[in-house]
Amino acid sequence: MPSAHQLLIHKALQIKEELEADPTRLRSFDQQTQSYARYNLVNRILILLEMPTATDVATYKGWQAQGRQVRKGEHGIKINAPMTRKKKDGQEGEGAKAEPQDSDERGELAGYRQMSVFDISQTDERAEAAHGEIEEVA
Repeated sequence: MPSAHQLLIHKALQIKEELEADPTRLRSFDQQTQSYARYNLVNRILILLEMPTATDVATYKGWQAQGRQVRKGEHGIKINAPMTRKKKDGQEGEGAKAEPQDSDERGELAGYRQMSVFDISQTDERAEAAHGEIEEVA
């Protein structure tokens, strides 16, 4: 039996096909999700399916870097993170270890893993941030 996340992915893929077939709806969707446009189309659909009120999303560490803390007990929005294979010491794809990578890094796509992001409504400003004590994270 498919998991709840697998069912959401299936529904997201159906919605993706519908959006791509209708440029007007796709433009409207892009405008609606512009604050998290750094995520691919399927992940933006997954975010809206799980939390239609989402306005700005980031990972747990991403919010901490911005001086915010995810509230205890909040449940993350599940999306798919690409996993790439880095070629090490001249290895060609097969022997290389698959590890989650930032989307900016290049490599052979090895698959996807589930990860959580949180909407800004699930966070609070950290006390240090309110007093200007948070260091910039590079």
